Amino acid sequence: MLKYRRIFIVLMLGLSLFLTGCTGLSKLKELRVLDYKIESVDMDGRDVQAVLNVKIDNPSKQLSVSDVKGRINLKEDEVAVYRANPIVIDGQATGNYPVVVRFSLSEEMSMFRLLTMLKTLHMDDLSTDVSARLKVKGGIRTKVKLDRYPLGRMGRSFLGKMKKKRI
Repeated sequence: MLKYRRIFIVLMLGLSLFLTGCTGLSKLKELRVLDYKIESVDMDGRDVQAVLNVKIDNPSKQLSVSDVKGRINLKEDEVAVYRANPIVIDGQATGNYPVVVRFSLSEEMSMFRLLTMLKTLHMDDLSTDVSARLKVKGGIRTKVKLDRYPLGRMGRSFLGKMKKKRI
């Protein structure tokens, strides 16, 4: 279960990466994820739903994030696909935002194979392809996309934090 939680946290970090590095708007690059907490994780067969509470500092204008979807890859194999519900991040404020992420195992991935892999899984072996639509209050809209981004790179600085929180 710890590996699932790490994957969900890394997905939120990926969302943060989009918001900070892909838009080209100077103030948006200062947007930061300050903290996170997994509120719940529900499993139903091959599907997992997690509700995350994410604390975000946004020095820019109000930002709408929608159509967040992607996949998680283990080397060249697709492990899972995911979607996150849309969120609206208040402008020039720090706040907590509930984010619902739905994660489904790929057809090629059996639950037995996944559980076997989790025993020896290294975050450096995982990557994500993710896309999202962003709309800044005032009309600027863009679609951002990230291909084969290493999850180990995103999560590395947060691993110590996760251990302290005993997630």
